[in-house]
Amino acid sequence: MARLAILTLFHSLLYRGGAQQCAYSLFSALRESGEDCLFVAADPDWFAHNRKADSFVRPSGMGANEYLFSLPEYDYFWHRTNSAYAKRTLLDFLSAEGVTHVFLSHFMHFGIDLVPLLAERGMKVFVGFHEMQASCYANGQMITRNTRELCSVSTPERCAQCFPDISPDLFFLRNRHFKKCLDHAAGFISPSLFLRDRMVGWGLDRSKFTVIWHGIDEASFQVGAGVGRARKRNSPFASDPRQRLVRFGYFGQLVDNKGVQTLLEAAKLLEERDIGPFQLAINGANLEAGSEAFRTAFERTIADSADWMNGRIQVRGPYLHDTLPFRMAEVDVVVVPSLWWEIYCMVVDEAKFFGKPLIASAIGGIPERFDPASDGFLVAPGDAVGIADAMERFMSEELAFAPRIEPEQSWPAIARRYLALFYDAPAAGALPRAAEAVA
Repeated sequence: MARLAILTLFHSLLYRGGAQQCAYSLFSALRESGEDCLFVAADPDWFAHNRKADSFVRPSGMGANEYLFSLPEYDYFWHRTNSAYAKRTLLDFLSAEGVTHVFLSHFMHFGIDLVPLLAERGMKVFVGFHEMQASCYANGQMITRNTRELCSVSTPERCAQCFPDISPDLFFLRNRHFKKCLDHAAGFISPSLFLRDRMVGWGLDRSKFTVIWHGIDEASFQVGAGVGRARKRNSPFASDPRQRLVRFGYFGQLVDNKGVQTLLEAAKLLEERDIGPFQLAINGANLEAGSEAFRTAFERTIADSADWMNGRIQVRGPYLHDTLPFRMAEVDVVVVPSLWWEIYCMVVDEAKFFGKPLIASAIGGIPERFDPASDGFLVAPGDAVGIADAMERFMSEELAFAPRIEPEQSWPAIARRYLALFYDAPAAGALPRAAEAVA
């Protein structure tokens, strides 16, 4: 009898982030549909919990069939845990639970070498990608460390330029090892064509890829959905352009690559243009994870904005998944100013679900799901002037954007797509059906 386990890098209730939230939403949708499945989230040692010795796999206490995998140490260069006992404990646990299929939603903190180990136990393994961790040692961001430029190709020589203390030969061995491990996967899942094409360009088998968009957690949002959409009924865009207050909102992590500082610079430009009134709500967390330069600039701009005449910036702090509808109700326009290769960007879908028009960076996978006729404005990454111009248009023009999500994007519908892939896909090493037709 088939049984599925979903493995991911964190539990979303312990550490917020898009990858772990999507994995948990998928698991929740499957569990609610009656599917017998397990959820295992890594709990890395830097969380510094007090643990019982050798309790590598234990119930999370957060729901039925949910577990935490504690690892004593992790090698981020080779993406492996150095404890053979921890890996064996996890493998034995999955085998004892009768797991036949594994969705390794994110291999970080489990190790990329877990793929062949699972396959050796007769489990069919599917690997999810959320960024370019396999091909890029710089946190999978494909941004050069020295110049902070977007990087479009990963080679040993290019990687050694970012990490001069690591030889190209070692990067070559790393790439070869990763690809050999991933050869044992039955399939790969990407949320965007952009990421699929990047990973294929790095050397993975295109025929193994399936692109599945992330879902929208309509059930969690339902309580606050009316609140989140309330501003649509009393749109500020229908009042006197010279008097109306427009409220812009940022949602996401407060780190360098998300472009928050570019958005703050755009707000400052509006203030200097003597345009207003406007508000900018910053919703997010993890400022401590940003660089010192970013934190300093962020805090300085927030402090300076207290003296602005036309604009007001509010740092609203972190938010829970279930409270997002109420945060969305406080804004009229959502701004996504990302500087890195956004693989998917859930905020785009969330804004569209609540009927909020967007100003978003035209980068990575964002344009795939963005219709300028209905969703808002796309701007060049890092273009504070472009963002300010778009913000000004929302403040001065009668705009009739009507963003919406696709009807098939509910998590129950997305979960059915995953199950069809997991249980119908060919075994690892076999020719995919599409390839058989032309072989």
